[in-house]
Amino acid sequence: MREKSILRLCRDFALHDGAFALPSVLMLVTVLSLLSFAVLELLFLEHQLASKEISQVKAQYAAENGIAYELSHLSAVTELGFVEQDSTYLFADGSSSRVRVHPWGAVFLIESQGVFKHCMSTRRATIGCTPHEAFENALVLGNSSHQLVFTGDAFVNGDVAIGPAGVTTGSLYGHSTPIILPIKGKVKRLKPHECPQCSNEFLRGINHYYDYLMESLHRQEQSRAVHENSRGSFQGDSVLLLPGGGVLNDSVFSPTQRLFIASIGPVCIGPRAKLRGLITVLSGDSIKTLPGADLQGTVLVSKKSIHIFGSHLASVECLAGRIWLDSGTVMKYPGILLSLPTDSVAAGSQQITIKAGVLAEGFLAMLSPSGDDALILEAGSSLTGSVFTQNRLTLDGTLRGSAVAEDLFFYEAPSTYLGWMRSGTVERALLPRGFLTPPIFDGVRDFRILEWL
Repeated sequence: MREKSILRLCRDFALHDGAFALPSVLMLVTVLSLLSFAVLELLFLEHQLASKEISQVKAQYAAENGIAYELSHLSAVTELGFVEQDSTYLFADGSSSRVRVHPWGAVFLIESQGVFKHCMSTRRATIGCTPHEAFENALVLGNSSHQLVFTGDAFVNGDVAIGPAGVTTGSLYGHSTPIILPIKGKVKRLKPHECPQCSNEFLRGINHYYDYLMESLHRQEQSRAVHENSRGSFQGDSVLLLPGGGVLNDSVFSPTQRLFIASIGPVCIGPRAKLRGLITVLSGDSIKTLPGADLQGTVLVSKKSIHIFGSHLASVECLAGRIWLDSGTVMKYPGILLSLPTDSVAAGSQQITIKAGVLAEGFLAMLSPSGDDALILEAGSSLTGSVFTQNRLTLDGTLRGSAVAEDLFFYEAPSTYLGWMRSGTVERALLPRGFLTPPIFDGVRDFRILEWL
């Protein structure tokens, strides 16, 4: 009897335990199923994320490849106008890029949008070209009618290309006379092809660009409202119109869209102004910056003159008839100063002057039909880069690079001295590798990235 009771008790316990086991198993199966789905979902999301990252990288590479292809195309064009161009490139991996080239001061702005599947990437850069072979020398003088004369502390470290009159030393009151020729390099006979010629196509293009900006400014000025500041459009670009004589003293940033700050009258950039990005300051009169102004990536275009007073310029271009960099100014590579012909036919209507106390890096050029205009590097100034002028060059400062000029010149009352060099130094070996110039010369151009934006 007792044994039967124990058996019945065990049977009842087994039945009771089985009733609880089934829901437990079902719950365990459910949890394992949810966990499996979560793992699969995580793996799927990781795959999607990796696939998107790969697509984004391919889109970025497509944008960069588009720029590389466009540079190769531009380098093969013998007559390159200063106009906007559009190109589309398709690549073997299924990606593509649309490339647009804009005039940007004296160089070009290139924008490339790479596409792969649903991903897009945009790269921007300014492009210049490798220097003309003449700039392999320290000094090139195109005037063959007289000698190159050294006096005082003048010194050239590098090759000199000169006409048949050659090089000598001379005596000048107030300056010591060198015992030997102060040239550490070869003195070469200037060959006809060695003196670069400015490209007529470039001049026509940049004059068109210059005139287009001015015409657009006049149209905007005529159509603007009564408000002191108003906005308009240069073919889709943003424009901020300023009153003549107004002072720009704000921080302005435009990293991806071209912005024109324009005035029919003079423009003053104040000491608290900070301009960053794709900004062009355009004046139908003159532009000046006051000490403390900070500009980066800006293009300054003036109908008459640009005067920089003790400002900080990084990747800045200045285009005008007359340009001054005053003491205390710092100009960082790739700085460009370009003196262009003006409407005036008076002597001295064009000029570039680098004052004592200026530290500059970049390319200086004067394109002038007159023989009286001068590009002046004062004693105490420092330029790392290259200089080109179709006219006279006063070389009294320190040049770490090379100079190509029609003639050397300075004035000491009551005389003008042509072909003389009295105190400047040229150190060709100190020109940094990879230095680029605007595409202003005839011949083969090798376009390269000037600066990524």
